[in-house]
Amino acid sequence: MTEKIHFFKSNVKYPIATRYYTGDVVGKALTPNDPYVAIKDEDLRDFRRANKILLSQGILVPSEEPDWNEETPNAITDETAQEVVKNIFALKKLLKEVTSEAAVRKLLEEAEIQGRPKATIDTIKKRLRDLIGELPEDIDNPFIV
Repeated sequence: MTEKIHFFKSNVKYPIATRYYTGDVVGKALTPNDPYVAIKDEDLRDFRRANKILLSQGILVPSEEPDWNEETPNAITDETAQEVVKNIFALKKLLKEVTSEAAVRKLLEEAEIQGRPKATIDTIKKRLRDLIGELPEDIDNPFIV
């Protein structure tokens, strides 16, 4: 049997503190980066009672379950890296979207493992240079940062 879960969301752009029950001294802080709180059906009455003012003022509002699937171009799997470094056009497109140094280093390492052309490796190094500034002298060693 699945428990029913109720979600509430902060309706303001500043952090607020919620309580799970009256007298709760820990509770949960809702921030713009983490605006949701999940409450089990059996705890809903206590939660509503403890947050009565926030609910009545519209600072805390009931919500649907949030979409937790956040896609990011920085999430590059090993398989994706292996395929992308083979196609310079796909690589250039991906490099425009990637904002993580770790993701670019992963692509660089894969290109070097596969022995890709110098132009491919230089393209990846250029993007890495754009992200971190000056490249270390020993860029070929992934253990030196």
